[in-house]
Amino acid sequence: MNLNKSKYEAWFNLIDKDRDGKMDPSELHAYLVSINYQEKKSSKHSDNVNSIYKRFDINNDMALSPEELRPFFNELIE
Repeated sequence: MNLNKSKYEAWFNLIDKDRDGKMDPSELHAYLVSINYQEKKSSKHSDNVNSIYKRFDINNDMALSPEELRPFFNELIE
């Protein structure tokens, strides 16, 4: 199942608190805490954030663009 564009953009915008169009680690961490997200191999949210950035931050700028974060959102809804 994939999110349609409008639902995905709304979801991203809820998490992007400073509205800069990118997801920084603190914004992602706050979101993960709010949904009690736990990766299978990790129990620490900071480890989760680092793991997500390693997997999805294609340009290694420590700011996830909507395009970089979309695969993670799709994993959440599967």
